[in-house]
Amino acid sequence: MKAQHYILFLSIFTLNSFANTQVHITSDSLSKEPIFAYYQILNQKIALDTAYFNETNSTSLSFEGISGIKEIWLDWGKTTINLLVKAETEISVNIEFKNSSQPKIRFSGILGEVNNYVRQEQDFFRNFRYKEKKYFEWDKDELTTGHKLIRDNLEPKRNSFFAKEDLNQETETLIREILNANIFLFEFIWTPNLFSEASNYSSDVKVANSLISRIEFDNKLLHTNTINYHGILSQMLRLEFFKFIVLLPEAEAKTHIVPFLNRISEFPYNEEFKEYLKASIIHEFSNALSMKDWEELLSLFEVEYGKSYYYSILKKRHQELIELNRDKPAPYFEALTVNGTSTAISDLKGKWLYIDVWATWCAPCIAEIPYSIKLQKELADKKNLLFVFLSIDQDKEKWLNYLAKQTELTALNLNMSNQEAITNFYKSYDISGVPRYILIDDKGILIEHNMTRPSESETLKRLKGL
Repeated sequence: MKAQHYILFLSIFTLNSFANTQVHITSDSLSKEPIFAYYQILNQKIALDTAYFNETNSTSLSFEGISGIKEIWLDWGKTTINLLVKAETEISVNIEFKNSSQPKIRFSGILGEVNNYVRQEQDFFRNFRYKEKKYFEWDKDELTTGHKLIRDNLEPKRNSFFAKEDLNQETETLIREILNANIFLFEFIWTPNLFSEASNYSSDVKVANSLISRIEFDNKLLHTNTINYHGILSQMLRLEFFKFIVLLPEAEAKTHIVPFLNRISEFPYNEEFKEYLKASIIHEFSNALSMKDWEELLSLFEVEYGKSYYYSILKKRHQELIELNRDKPAPYFEALTVNGTSTAISDLKGKWLYIDVWATWCAPCIAEIPYSIKLQKELADKKNLLFVFLSIDQDKEKWLNYLAKQTELTALNLNMSNQEAITNFYKSYDISGVPRYILIDDKGILIEHNMTRPSESETLKRLKGL
């Protein structure tokens, strides 16, 4: 069964000022798998509690260490549920599968209907994406019109719903901001045409400014740790960073990170937001820089914020990178060749592997292809080196059609189209996005989980020395 992701938001009834936060769960599905509860900050998982279903198919999670309203995650087998909980309160949630892979989830309690409504909006977005078959082919004008239709459709329903709910002003405002963040994410991140145009090192400042002008810089919203809101802040940072380097398109982005961190200090936001934004950009570049370069950024952050909570999160990330880069066998994966035969990473021992993880829909990936071809030609005499192009296109026909047109893209071409396999591959190699380049030695040992790109001069020097 494919992994399921449900975005569920719940605010819950306060019992007393000293109780732990509790989530009570019942289900009609017998399972011996544990439920893990955690929250995320800077894409790091902070564990809260673990529980097992009892003989009546019910269980409870109890934890402390959070304040206010926070988004937490529940991982149960291949099901992932996101929910907002309020510190020192409790909520009950019922999950019914009824022999279906799509469970029915209902909330009870003082704000249960709020959570059910938020789920309805999430379903609306999901259905819209798949109902509109040409959605991903819309141009900017069509996207603008489509997004207006979405807002026009949701706004009266939302206003009508809140008019019937007995919420205090502070809670209603926060929930509305969370709902707006969901729409934001739908518009600017789930829309490849607009997203790639705005983020592909372009000078489309109009799109960037339109996004930034609509973001709520609210500390209470920041503290909820909702993944959609933090995702929007990350998108804003990317757009600001691309605007920052647009006048120097030939320079490598990494040379501008420190000046950009200084630029963040000048943003018209409060100090807590500036600290978070700096930590966020440093964390994001942990997947784009060498360990040495990233450690230099971490040291700079320590000087300014060494006692902050975000520094402790970055240190946790640092330890993960140290463990990942220790000499150990490359995590197992397998993919299909152009002819449809299966190839496993273990089948390729005996040669060094420079793996290019890419997709036809990824503009930065495609931009690197000419450099990859040039690199292969320059290293044609390296018989102990194999170039592997691993596509994560779920549409295999688009992958095959691209290869048919790109006749110089020789070497070993593989495709991984199964979503669950891609998710596991991403986790194993600590990948947050493509392109990604991986170096594995001839004994199958992972040497670099985040190797330099073909366009970088260091890559040719490194591969020549193998």
